[in-house]
Amino acid sequence: IHPTWERDFMKGLLPSPSSSSSNNKQPYIVGLVGMPGSGKTISGKILCDLLNENNKNDAIVLPMDGYHYSLEKLNSMNNPKDLVYRRGAPDTFDVTALKNDLHQIKYGSEDGLTCTIFDPSNVNNASDSAVVRIPGFDHAIGDPIPNVHIFDRDKHNIVIMEGLYLLHQDQYNRNDWNGVTNYFDETIYIDMELKICMERLKKRNLCLPGYTTPDEIDQRVDIVDHQNALLVQHTKHRANTIVI
Repeated sequence: IHPTWERDFMKGLLPSPSSSSSNNKQPYIVGLVGMPGSGKTISGKILCDLLNENNKNDAIVLPMDGYHYSLEKLNSMNNPKDLVYRRGAPDTFDVTALKNDLHQIKYGSEDGLTCTIFDPSNVNNASDSAVVRIPGFDHAIGDPIPNVHIFDRDKHNIVIMEGLYLLHQDQYNRNDWNGVTNYFDETIYIDMELKICMERLKKRNLCLPGYTTPDEIDQRVDIVDHQNALLVQHTKHRANTIVI
């Protein structure tokens, strides 16, 4: 994989670590957003690798995928069949836990915010604010896994969080996404063609457990993922930078 926009973009992306970190070592946080299938994960890795060249900066990529509600949680909520089928929509993520962890990464304490639900025995708290444990998502089992990614304030000056709804806002604030963007110093939107993204998803989902026939996969992408992609696409005007 060869960098395209990432190498040129990252040159002007960040101030030096000394100027981007205050006395409490506040990290520089980048939100990387795009439709499903737009290449966020690959671009996030490329950016991180470029930033870490020659150990000039200590960067880490944190995916939003780990904040999916577990299947057990979805099945305990109202209309569970609908929620499971629409999994990947804004209301199927634990946005409270996401904001909780972003707040602690940014400021070093929770200030009374509700704790992340994924692992009560290892919950992030103010007494261990130098380290924030972030959940990942295991596609082999189709569920989030606690403590997969570890942000260390003493090491990481730059955080790249990649995800679908980091620019999402709801005028009724039904899912509490409003305010997520406030944690980012820079936001980037990957403007990929919708049709290409959907075709990529159809191919990718053939390899994932829990999906059935190609026809059923195509139908779900056309109904569920297409709608989610439109929600993401409608947020691109909120990004500081749009890349193609």
